[in-house]
Amino acid sequence: MDDRLRPPGRAAGEGLQGPTRIRTASSPGVDERPSTEGPFSPAITARRPPARDRLLNQSEWCQELPRTVPEGITIMAVHEHSHRSAGSHLPFFRGNRAAAAAESAAWAHSGIRTARAYVFASARLLMGFVFLWAFLDKTFGLGYSTVSGKGWIDGGSPTGGFLGHVAVGPMESTFHGWAGAAWADWMFMLGLLGIGLALTAGVALRLAAFAGTVMMALMWMAEWPPAQHLSDGSPSMSTNPFADYHLVYAAVLLALAVASAGDTLGLGRLWARLPFVRGNGWLR
Repeated sequence: MDDRLRPPGRAAGEGLQGPTRIRTASSPGVDERPSTEGPFSPAITARRPPARDRLLNQSEWCQELPRTVPEGITIMAVHEHSHRSAGSHLPFFRGNRAAAAAESAAWAHSGIRTARAYVFASARLLMGFVFLWAFLDKTFGLGYSTVSGKGWIDGGSPTGGFLGHVAVGPMESTFHGWAGAAWADWMFMLGLLGIGLALTAGVALRLAAFAGTVMMALMWMAEWPPAQHLSDGSPSMSTNPFADYHLVYAAVLLALAVASAGDTLGLGRLWARLPFVRGNGWLR
């Protein structure tokens, strides 16, 4: 500094009001070093860096500030932090959200498959009970569709009552000839027992579906829903010209076999591992 511009009584290197205290970002406290420049030094003005230089590291930007300022003035470094917009996220977080969405969809799909499996398993058990109960009632005469004392073990015929009373349809005379025959009784009762056990255990569902569909088709023809009147002219009391519970049962049996309903709440998986079953798909 030019001594001619120095105020009286001031030593060289002193400002107007004593040493200058400079606060810098490079130290946590206050830099107590006195300024060595006067108030008219060319480096007196600390200007903000241009926009193109604002991406400098904060500590580097602060170190570029002049170390000398007029006495009595304290410089405080103000750091500007860049703010990301709400939409600028790291790919890592976007990937996490995508993975979470995929996992949630997988869980939902798995839950739907599990619920469907239990629905089919429940239908299978109900159908198994229908066939098993028919076998037990006709065998022991439990008083429902078979009067007590008229069961198969009591000498009654499981097919005599049903087929003997067929009064309509193109196979009316054929069914009358089958009624009460020993072979018809045995085939009918073994069919009820076999289908009921297969459905309850969840094994051989394809074979059970085939046998059950044939049985339901014969019983449908025995009742012959399309007819509005019986052979003697009396009303047949048919409520639908085609669909009745026999066809519904047949459709359910086929659906259970296709869906492999024995794998849930059944022995279907163990049955499928047997050697003679693996070589014969129709036994599944």
